[in-house]
Amino acid sequence: MEDEEFKFNGWILDIDSRLTELEKLTSNVDSQEIPGLMQSLHGIEREVEFKYNTYATIATNGHKIIDSMDQASAAAVEMERKIEKLTEVWDLTVHRVKNIGVALTTAIRVLAHEKREEKVEAPVEVKPEILIEEPSEEPQEQPETGADSVVCPEVRRLFRMKNR
Repeated sequence: MEDEEFKFNGWILDIDSRLTELEKLTSNVDSQEIPGLMQSLHGIEREVEFKYNTYATIATNGHKIIDSMDQASAAAVEMERKIEKLTEVWDLTVHRVKNIGVALTTAIRVLAHEKREEKVEAPVEVKPEILIEEPSEEPQEQPETGADSVVCPEVRRLFRMKNR
């Protein structure tokens, strides 16, 4: 059990440093970095899923040992403290992985939204003949929908004022 716990603790230290690095990179990400960060995150997620069995085995075996001991003994109290710490570290690791996933998903959405805004904000070429077209003698109502509703009502109003 101690060998398994020792290996697990080494993995926790390694995953902690990789999560810290991933958190730093995720805090200010651009679109070119996202695929690599997502790949790193998916690798870490697979590791965490794989290591869950090790975590559960260590915790379960620890509780079995505690149950077989005098609950008030120093050894039982120390072992309980270690299991609580292990659970705390595990929960924090899982939480950090989820937060990085949320941060990357949010970054993807923000970048996609910015891209859509860039397309919307692109200059629209307005053909001059549309703006200077003289109205017919008979007033005709034009629908207030689509692109006409943005430019034409003001243009029509100006033409009406000019023709009075």
